[in-house]
Parts: sequence; C-alpha cells; structure tokens
Amino acid sequence: HATFSKAQSIRPRVIHTGYITASSSPHNAAIEAYLYEALIPIVNRDEPFILVSCGSGRLDAARRLVLSAIEAAPSLARIYKHNMLICAGPLVSRERLIEYQWKAVGRPNVHIIQSVPRLRDLMQRCSLSISLGGYNTVMELLSSGSQGLVYAAEPNGDNEQMLRIRSLVSRGILRELPGESLASGQLTSLIAEALAHPLKTIEVRTDGAQISASVLSELQRLEMVEASQRRPRRDENSFSSISRSYEPNLERTVKCA
Repeated sequence: HATFSKAQSIRPRVIHTGYITASSSPHNAAIEAYLYEALIPIVNRDEPFILVSCGSGRLDAARRLVLSAIEAAPSLARIYKHNMLICAGPLVSRERLIEYQWKAVGRPNVHIIQSVPRLRDLMQRCSLSISLGGYNTVMELLSSGSQGLVYAAEPNGDNEQMLRIRSLVSRGILRELPGESLASGQLTSLIAEALAHPLKTIEVRTDGAQISASVLSELQRLEMVEASQRRPRRDENSFSSISRSYEPNLERTVKCA
C-alpha cells in the first residue's frame, strides 16, 4: 500500500462502521435507587471507588483477577482513599463467590457483589475500571469513557482479548494489565499509576449498529432503483460511493481527561 501509486484507486468492498455496542438503558428511577442506595451504598455516598469486573465470572482468569485485586486492596488503601467494588459475575459459582467474600474479610475498603444490570453506569462513576478484555466489557468501557486497566483472558489459548487490548493500548485508549503483574503482586503499583496519570479521553465510534442499518438501507434502495431500471448488475461505483461515506475514523475527537 505504501509503495503502490494506484492503491487509493482500488477500494476494498468493506465498510468500516465502528464498534457495535448495546444501547444505553433508559433511565429508571426505581432501578437506580436499588443499585445506588441498597445494593451499593458507597456509590450513593459519592465515595471514590475502583470497579473490578470479570464478565460472567466463570473463567479462571476472572478468579485470578479478583483475588489479585483483593490482595492489593490493603496496600492500595494506604496510598489512595478509594473503595474497591468487585462484581464477581452473574454466572460465578457459589463456592467461588464465598471464597471471594472470605478473602475480603478484614479489608473494609473491599465490597463484593455478584452482578449489576447496568455495568456501564458504574463504569461512568468509578475512578478506574479493572476488567477482563471480553468484547462486551470493553465496549461498555469505551462507551462510558472511564479509565481502564484491562487483563486479557486466554481460554484454550485464544488470543482474541489480547489482540483487542493491545490494539486499543497502541492508540492510548486504555492500559493493559499483564498477566505476570497479577502473579508478581504488581497490581498495586499499576493501579496507582493509572489513578495518578489518567489517559486522555479519546472518543471512539460505538455507533456501528446504526451505521450498519444505514448502509443496508442504502444498499436496498440502490437495488430497488436498479431493479426498476432493469439493470442486470449493480454498478460497482454504487458500493464505492457508499463506502466513502463511512470512512474508518477511530479517533474522531480527543479531549483532555
């Protein structure tokens, strides 16, 4: 591409839509009251907190992350007056949840819940989100604009999460939490670094669902026009004209955090 002078004139039949994320839940006062008054009082009191989440909670990587976070909590409390809110996951086993609760005994800044229906709301309120790198969790993180420290789970040698995390790290969007840092007890220093030196907030396209719908609608319109004109094949320029309207633009706006 860098050395071929005609590269720009060859347009791939691919349209970059941006990431596809779940729509934000509509405001519900009853749900919010339950979340922030009964279930998670530290949030309702506007106390600063670090959010630890691990997807479904079933992976071994989830257990490593949670136990390392609990272990780091006392030394972290001596540096920053933050609570640590740990979401163990909706599918975490009862035995594993009890293990977390026992480990948290004597650590008053650690609060453990199983799951919440609106994780993005908590991400928007926390000082730092520590999580696994699954697609849904990372999309919630990008949508929330929170600071992120992300650990790649690699079940069965799958490197999907690692590729996703390192792509975003290279753009300055989040920080990677290396697996060896969990094993060596370096989590406290990584958290301290993330809190002391937050990354700039970079707006990322997360409207892929809407863009995809618009693209499909436009393609359907062109098909109908061509059918009415009894044209046997769609003009190659039709796709090119649509694709030019949806050029990839990952980092549209950079704002100071």
